[in-house]
Amino acid sequence: MGGPIDLRPQGKCTSHNVKYAHHIDGEAHFSQTGKILTKIRRQSVPLRSNAGHIFTLLVQGLRHFQAADKPKDNVTMTKKRTNLTVDLGNESPEAIKFVGRVFDARLIGPLLKGDYPDRIGPFLSYRIEEGDIMHGLCIGNPHDTSDQTLLLVTYHVIPRLDKTREAAMMFVGGFDPSEQVANSTRTTSMLALNYPAESFEELRAQIGSVDFVR
Repeated sequence: MGGPIDLRPQGKCTSHNVKYAHHIDGEAHFSQTGKILTKIRRQSVPLRSNAGHIFTLLVQGLRHFQAADKPKDNVTMTKKRTNLTVDLGNESPEAIKFVGRVFDARLIGPLLKGDYPDRIGPFLSYRIEEGDIMHGLCIGNPHDTSDQTLLLVTYHVIPRLDKTREAAMMFVGGFDPSEQVANSTRTTSMLALNYPAESFEELRAQIGSVDFVR
């Protein structure tokens, strides 16, 4: 049975933007060099273990977030960095959901239901289960072309997350192995982020902060 999730018992506040990292060995954490302490972290699944679902990001009110307009965000593709463009057509959604899944590229075909192209990627429209068509981006390992690990990021429009505010964002990732998550007799944990925080200063005083500087 599902229910409310309280992030306060093991949570911390931050007044800075953070990035989420999931390393090949499964180390997962939130960080931002010189701005926050990398304390919100855990051991998750290694990326070369055919890990399946590794993160979900829900965003509401895209126009209220700052555009990625720094020089490094606008450079042409390099071996270390590129920009991924999501095509929503003429639609201006209230909220959008991104889901990241890791697969062995050699095994992804049988996981897809319905029609899918002979050549998979970089863009892919498909059904994992019967239902609406999903759209996604396939990302290979830029450091090792022989590695068959593939990150598939799907996206689709969803209903408004929070009717009380214009902008909101929720992220979950860093999961335990799927067999542990699906076993109702075992405990499981993950990393989570929620923005914005209500009564921020009061919450900071209650649970503390990971900020180097305010």
